[in-house]
Amino acid sequence: MNKLNNKNFRIKVRTGADADLSTKFVKDCVEGEFAFATDTNRLAIATSTAGSSDATFQQVQTINPVSANVTSSDSTKTLTQADQGSIFKVDTTGGAVNFQMNDATLKAGFICYLVLVDGTNQLQVSVSGSATRNGGTAQYSTTTKWKPVMIMSLGSGSYVVQQLG
Repeated sequence: MNKLNNKNFRIKVRTGADADLSTKFVKDCVEGEFAFATDTNRLAIATSTAGSSDATFQQVQTINPVSANVTSSDSTKTLTQADQGSIFKVDTTGGAVNFQMNDATLKAGFICYLVLVDGTNQLQVSVSGSATRNGGTAQYSTTTKWKPVMIMSLGSGSYVVQQLG
């Protein structure tokens, strides 16, 4: 048990399936109560108390780099929402490797990283359709090894691509 102002306290978090957030929890939760969907790892906070109407929840945005998916890549790939938080180790020995982003495929807050680990050909990042990269449509490319490239979605097909380090 933890102490706050010399009083014991616990933080209670309700758990269940994601569907329970909009069906079960909304019927009897109290404003400020936490709910964690164990099937989707979604954390939400009740923004109102249930009464004559259902309570409302606000999802908490979380980034969990500890559980990042690290994948090797040596061929062109179109990024999808499932790649959120991924780290791609890129090998360009066999030729340039292009990572593509389409119009509004990736939700706001999407982030992944590319690291050129082998090869002398280009690691490329391009957009298609009405999507933009750093305000334009020009392709990004690098041959610099071991300096991560971050891809971040601002939503609505707007992407930031930045080499770190």
